[in-house]
Amino acid sequence: MTARLERQKILARDNPPPLWTVFDEGVLHRCVGGAGIMRDQLAALLTASEHRNISIQVVPKSAYVTGGAIAGLEGGFFIASAEGSLDSVFVESAAVGHVTDHPRDVAAICRRYEAVRSAALPARASADPIAKVMTEWQQT
Repeated sequence: MTARLERQKILARDNPPPLWTVFDEGVLHRCVGGAGIMRDQLAALLTASEHRNISIQVVPKSAYVTGGAIAGLEGGFFIASAEGSLDSVFVESAAVGHVTDHPRDVAAICRRYEAVRSAALPARASADPIAKVMTEWQQT
């Protein structure tokens, strides 16, 4: 946990890197650590979303009804870009994680990201479901 908190400081430095994240609305409702922790985590997301270098988008439940976010159900992934080097991706499953910079793999993950992101609410609109669910956690 200490390492995670240290990594978060990178996002608050003078010239922070961009962080774009997209996640399923269902995670807002999935209780991890209790109602107080969920409320605090959602408040932290709302605060983070106000930073110019951070974009948080929520894929609404309705996107799964229409089939728009199916690509996101295949497992989590991260795309890392750094000036002067190849992009790389980390793909995780229940059993193992894998890092690669092979252009074919990176392109496939980037396409998956765009498919999921296109089903997500815009960043500004994504604050609404986060705030709504945060108030629901306050009532429990």
